[in-house]
Amino acid sequence: MERIYTNKSWEYVVKNLDKLSRRKSCVSRFLIDYFAFVFGTSSGKEFLKKFFLNIIGFMSQLRYILIFQLGKTKTLDPKSKYIVHLLDSNSFLKTILPVCNMLIKNEVNPVFLCPANHYHRLAARLDPRITDTLYRYEQIKMHPNKLLVIMQMIKAFVFSAFDCAWFMFQPVKKSFFTSFSFWRHSYIHHYSDGFWKNYFDSEKRMFMAAADQYLWEAAVFSNIQKTSSSSFVFQHGKLSDVYYPTSAKYFCTLGPIDSKKMVEEYHANPTEIREVGSPCFDQIFNHYQQHPVKDILNNKTIVFFAQPWYRVSVSSINNYVSVLNWFYKLSENKRLAEYKFILKLHPHDLASFYQNKPASVEIAHDNLLALIEKSIFSITVDSSSVFESAFCGIPSIQTIPPEKDLFADESSTGIAMKASSYEELENLGFKLLEDENYYQNAIRTSREALDLYFANLGHSLEVVKAMLELA
Repeated sequence: MERIYTNKSWEYVVKNLDKLSRRKSCVSRFLIDYFAFVFGTSSGKEFLKKFFLNIIGFMSQLRYILIFQLGKTKTLDPKSKYIVHLLDSNSFLKTILPVCNMLIKNEVNPVFLCPANHYHRLAARLDPRITDTLYRYEQIKMHPNKLLVIMQMIKAFVFSAFDCAWFMFQPVKKSFFTSFSFWRHSYIHHYSDGFWKNYFDSEKRMFMAAADQYLWEAAVFSNIQKTSSSSFVFQHGKLSDVYYPTSAKYFCTLGPIDSKKMVEEYHANPTEIREVGSPCFDQIFNHYQQHPVKDILNNKTIVFFAQPWYRVSVSSINNYVSVLNWFYKLSENKRLAEYKFILKLHPHDLASFYQNKPASVEIAHDNLLALIEKSIFSITVDSSSVFESAFCGIPSIQTIPPEKDLFADESSTGIAMKASSYEELENLGFKLLEDENYYQNAIRTSREALDLYFANLGHSLEVVKAMLELA
């Protein structure tokens, strides 16, 4: 049976670029960048900005490779078994750092790799035990001498320029404008593929990350497919269409619901799926098991967890604006005058997108868990904050318009309640505030639902340890 896509834009990308990848294999690494460029741009001005940024990005990529490959390179230890990809992204880091710390604790001498433009930010925020062996992809010694480096750079530039020109005339949307972004992937393919394939084929190694679809890690994951080594990508948020296809040999899900969705809805091969749980969410779960939040019913804050639909227009902006307006309207309800209404921005959000908010709503940049702890209940659209709220013991409400959209309705499991109109949101809100039995039942139901979403809750790191052959 053919896969049914919720996200029709992603369906277009997968089906059309899959045809092109049969002619040039590195096209398969370009899916997420093409998707973000073509379908994640909300205006012509932003589109042109991305176009020029892609050209600048490619020139910057060439500069990094030139500087590091002809300067001080780092040789990857041929004995290294564990290699971890890092990005300066809060979501990716919180997912993969517990695994990094476990590798360090087990004294297996892991190596950490990152793109050059992420290096200094990562070096400033990470534990020295990680940064001591944190290297830029661009500085890894891929060719034995500088003459070969220069020859390979010229060869890669020429071949990738032809690939760029080829892509310009392919029968896909905005092929001309996106060809310069594809050029980056093609250049990395021609310059580094031979090295990565040989390195991961020379010994059985393990490469892991919290993302597998961007520039460097996509190249490494793709090359590992043809070797005896293993590769793992850890699910870093709520599952959606864009998680599959994956470049990794194994996709590590949070739990039963997502494993089933990967196989039954996204048509992943069951052998690709590892149901391990989440070391990151384990830490939150264990914390609140030991330090439960007290006096929740005395909290006087209602928080809305925003999402970056303004910047990443892969869903209906109108639907997102409508649910924002429900929250704004609720904040102006006179019966709720004693409550503080907080809009918590997503890390990729900008406060300027919410200029139309009423004075009754404050924008906050506080820690997500700190805000949940102060809340009487939380509101979101399609955010993983429903999990944090359940761990903390705070009810949450998903605001999902009745129109068919990309927002994932989780209310059937009990992890959250659902409001499909302002009236439903208002009714649920007052019921939670005025009926203590209803409130406590909502908490109990959401906590019971956690086992549906998370495998090995509280001890998934032990499962990861066994999977990585460290047990």
